[in-house]
Amino acid sequence: MSWARGTRGWLPRTVCIGRTIQTKFVGRDGKVTTYQPLNPDMLNRLPEISLFAKLDVGAAVLALDAMSTVVNAEAPWEDVELPFTGTVGPKTSRDADTMSLQTWMDLNLSTEEAKVLLGNAYTGILGVSPASASLLHLLFMFKTFQGKFMNTIGSGPGEAEEFRVRGGAQEMAKRIAAELRDKLHLNSPVRQITQRGKTVTVRSETVSVRAGRVIVATGTAMANFIRFDPILPSARALLQQRMPQGEVWKIWLCYDTAFWRNEKDGLNGESVTIAPGSRRRSSSPLCSRRTRSPTPTSNGTGPRTNSPEETTPPCPARASSPAAASVPPSASPSNASTGPASTERRSPTPPSAAPRSQERERRKR
Repeated sequence: MSWARGTRGWLPRTVCIGRTIQTKFVGRDGKVTTYQPLNPDMLNRLPEISLFAKLDVGAAVLALDAMSTVVNAEAPWEDVELPFTGTVGPKTSRDADTMSLQTWMDLNLSTEEAKVLLGNAYTGILGVSPASASLLHLLFMFKTFQGKFMNTIGSGPGEAEEFRVRGGAQEMAKRIAAELRDKLHLNSPVRQITQRGKTVTVRSETVSVRAGRVIVATGTAMANFIRFDPILPSARALLQQRMPQGEVWKIWLCYDTAFWRNEKDGLNGESVTIAPGSRRRSSSPLCSRRTRSPTPTSNGTGPRTNSPEETTPPCPARASSPAAASVPPSASPSNASTGPASTERRSPTPPSAAPRSQERERRKR
């Protein structure tokens, strides 16, 4: 894939120049292999797992794709009958909203490799554990991606990560801010929204604005920090209280050279693991000070290679992120962090029970 010099806007995310792009994979047994995430054959673009696990993954993805085709993307809450897929689970879309994605996987996947691999992929897409997301939410997401799971995570033609924004995703916010100019108020979180007839008043700690309509573009859970007058409908209020906020950490790592792209290995800078004790994929290395094309990564299982025309972004040691300076202290970690790599925020490891048992034995003696 090539891109004309001087083109503005979108950049091709995947570029194959005379060799196959590969991703590192660590299996359940700790064995390190590589696989081809851009292989046109879906089963062959999966990492080195058992044949039964590959068939498990393939059958699950096809079933989810088929169920998503009947979901109304404009009104996903409408109750429709799901097509027969030969799987165990809901019969209607309303039933799908009462079942978590994790429950559906437990019912329909027979291999542990398939459960962990798909679980990691879905966590990357949703930002939360599959146990915290309804099956209908995932089906709705697939529907908006033309009813195909690979479109949500892949980097091939027509898939979600085929392109990225020239200058980084922050470029969109910069251009909007440039048009708004002094109408944009930073570090001024909204505290109250009052509606009276056809007028809405939005109040923050520093400014008050009256308008005909308001778009609340924060995360669903973050809307709980805003006081609404009149109060929200009970269904909406309960949704805001119970819907978890996805959390992602983004980290920059810089290397002097893009050694992972040598002719021998041809790696894309990404690694995926389903080894015991691991919860998410690791993505490294991320950028090179001397090469023209950095290797950004994001949640999912697709490749992370770039156009030869792209320039290397500044490493943190040399320049700070423009987004980080404009984020208020109250922002969530997922909003306050910037950078091309993503890893899931992991919960603190629980303390071992061994010292407690040893203490009990010592007391008995």
